[in-house]
Formats: sequence, C-alpha cells, structure tokens
Amino acid sequence: MSKRLTKKKVALFLKREKYFKEFVNQNDLVYSDFKQSFANKRVSLLVKSYLNILGISDITINTENHWDVLNFINLSSYYFYYHYTKKLSSKKLTQILNTIRLTAKKHSFTKLESNYEKELLKILKRDYQITFTEKQIQKYFNYHEIYNYVANAFCRAFQKEKKQQIYDYAYWYILHAYTRKYLREKQQNNIWYKLFFLELISSQKFIQAISDFSPELFNLLIIKNNKILSSRESQRKVEDWWKNH
Repeated sequence: MSKRLTKKKVALFLKREKYFKEFVNQNDLVYSDFKQSFANKRVSLLVKSYLNILGISDITINTENHWDVLNFINLSSYYFYYHYTKKLSSKKLTQILNTIRLTAKKHSFTKLESNYEKELLKILKRDYQITFTEKQIQKYFNYHEIYNYVANAFCRAFQKEKKQQIYDYAYWYILHAYTRKYLREKQQNNIWYKLFFLELISSQKFIQAISDFSPELFNLLIIKNNKILSSRESQRKVEDWWKNH
C-alpha cells in the first residue's frame, strides 16, 4: 500500500476479509462468529480511525507489516461489540479475550502504560464532584487492559517522540466512543448526567491528543473522526426505526 491512504483504499482494506479470517482460524476461534458483523461493518470504528491516522501521517506504509496490528484492532473491536451487545456466549467472549491477551504479548502491545480510566475518575471527582459506586466502576471503568493494548497497537508504527501522543489519542478515543453507547442506553437513567461528563472529558482529551500529534492536520482528523461517529449514529437511528415499525 502506498504512503497515501485514500478513501478508496480504506474501503478496499475493509473488504479484505480473508486476512482476518486467516488470523481468526490460526487462533482457534470460530469465524462464523465474526462473518456477519464484518459484512455489516458494525465494528469498523477503530479500524477506520487507525487507517485515518496512518493516512494523514508522513510515514511509509507497508501493508504486510501492518496486518498483525490491523487484525488485532479488528479483533478488539469485535470484543467490544459483543461485550456490549451480549450477542455471544460468555465462553466465546472469554476465548476472544484470551486471544487478545496472547496476541498483545506476542507483538509487545504492552510497552506504554497509562491508566486514563483512573485519571478520568479523579477528574470527575475533583472538578465535578461526580463519583461512582463500585458496581458502576466495574461496569464503566473496567476496560483499561483492552484500551491499553489497542492504544499500543495504534502507536506501534510511529517514531518514539510521537508514540505517546498516538497512544493518548487512541486510548481516549476508544473510551469516548464506547461511552457514547452507554449514554444512548441510559437516557432515562439517573446515571446519564455522569456519563455525559465522562463523554465530554474524554472528547476533550482525544482532541487535545490530536492537536499535540499534528497541529497542521488537526482539523482534517477531527472531520474524519466526526464522520465515523456520525455515520454510526445514523446507522443506529435506522436500526431503531426498523425495530419499532
């Protein structure tokens, strides 16, 4: 793949199902658990975000050297999707999680370590006097391990001085994206306002990370990310309409 990742090339990657299929089979997972979601592109949020980062970056991109990263991010996306939707058995979900852990160790997706979930809890308490129960913390702030792996995968291709910035961006972006899911679910719940502040802070953090990474490309990446998130929102509205008609 050339240095410049165009919209057409991103779409082409998302259709290369066979590479992910090989990865799934090599790790003794059941490909049929992933096939339908891949076709509907319901889990492409993180993959598209990663490809956007590569696309605007001044680095040489060799697709062959990136398949371990791309497949790992894709698998992690499925994990989040199934964990949230509960459309997979707990046994299969555990198998996916174990594969994520083994793959992260194999490819050293553990070099950087910043627990922004804990930082977010401190900010909420200090600046907004917002606290969570232990049960709520387990539900909304119990994914640092996966966030950390994926953020390390995101920054793997970048030079040392940029790694932390990309790590920060990826971590906060994932946290932000999945907070939005919980916000939609809890619109009539008294925890909604707490999640709103959680989304607000995580949004500010990943935007700041983008600005630190590339001030000159700041607006471009913000636009690309907003398009991804808004397209997911539009898809959700269509799905909700069909469920109710």
